[in-house]
Amino acid sequence: MLYQLVSACVAALLFKGAYAIIGGSSIKDPNPYIVSLQAAGIFGDTHICGGSIIAGRTVFTTAHCVDGSSASSLVVKHGGSDRNNLRYRIQVNKAIIHPDWNPNTIDNDYAILQLLDEVRDSEGFPITEFPTLPTDSAVNGTTLNISGWGKTSASDNTLPVTIEGASVDALDAASCQPKWQDVNAITTSMACAQSTESSFCTADEGGPVTDASGSILYGVLSWGAQNFGERVCVSDTTSRPNVYADTSEKRAWLQANIM
Repeated sequence: MLYQLVSACVAALLFKGAYAIIGGSSIKDPNPYIVSLQAAGIFGDTHICGGSIIAGRTVFTTAHCVDGSSASSLVVKHGGSDRNNLRYRIQVNKAIIHPDWNPNTIDNDYAILQLLDEVRDSEGFPITEFPTLPTDSAVNGTTLNISGWGKTSASDNTLPVTIEGASVDALDAASCQPKWQDVNAITTSMACAQSTESSFCTADEGGPVTDASGSILYGVLSWGAQNFGERVCVSDTTSRPNVYADTSEKRAWLQANIM
């Protein structure tokens, strides 16, 4: 079990450099679909990534957050903004990584977590409404919301207790490609987001990328310049946009694995 804890943490926090919300602010009432993905160990649970609830027993996250970890070593927690006092803790029953996941190019960075129990609302009832899985990518310039319990400063190795959130601007794969073509290909499974003030950082990966209302799940946070050793969680991402796994590209696969 200790080995599983260590391997899960390494997979999430050292994946070519990982990612958290830089230039964000604390959220009192966070997106109700966000979860904290945690490694379960003998010394307690450790936050490693974010995730998004897309059905009663299903969470959408990134492949690199769970690659190499057994389902039995993973739990999701949700309900609230305080990472140390989230209302519900649910064991992961099965982790399904997209069959075309490529850790070298970070392509097809999709994973589904099937849970042993249903997610619940603040009153303890099963949640019955979930974010929309869009058929198209976000249009350039669309305001997107990102959130997570990841690092808020490149120089600070501690994670915030209260969830942080920020707004960024959508940038489609074709527009994003020229900004990354010298380093890594932006594929059809990817879309981008940029801002002069906000970014995501270590332990935000897997967290939701939504429209401004939080009702449309455009994707989950995946990678950025930090993954290639260029910069560490900078706030201005206009030259090297953040990249997220695009929901619309694998919508059918996500729906086929919903529980």
